[in-house]
Amino acid sequence: MTRDFSTRPRRAPRVGGVLFVVVGVLAVALSAYRAVQDRRAWARETALAEKATEDLGQLQERIRSLQAAQGLGDQTLVSRIALSAQAPPRALLAELGKALPADVRLIDMTLFYGQQLAVEMHIEARRPEAYDEFLSRLGQSASFHDIVPGAESREGAVQATVKARFGGP
Repeated sequence: MTRDFSTRPRRAPRVGGVLFVVVGVLAVALSAYRAVQDRRAWARETALAEKATEDLGQLQERIRSLQAAQGLGDQTLVSRIALSAQAPPRALLAELGKALPADVRLIDMTLFYGQQLAVEMHIEARRPEAYDEFLSRLGQSASFHDIVPGAESREGAVQATVKARFGGP
């Protein structure tokens, strides 16, 4: 071991320099931590913005489809008014009453307004012959067109669905 026998006084270590280095290292570490935090926040905000953009696109598409449906709804309303004036439901029921034999009854009827008035009828006949007579009378009527017999059951009483277009009396 060597000893220092110099006569010069020793300098005391500089506390200010060490403190300056420690503060610098802490500042760099804090800056790195904040940079990582800011990057994560930026990624979250970017994901939220992308999600909002996607949701906005879906909402705009939904609005366009609803506006198109509204336009069709307006057209259907105009068609319904015109068809109701040309062929009122009362006239339809009167013409249908002429085609119904005594053994056939109308269970349910649905009207579909479009370019023409479509009718879907659910009927019940006591005998298959009465059902056949109903279809024959319906076909001979000048008011009903495009008659399409649907599903039917012929065991005992006949239950059937019949679709047709009504053109007015």
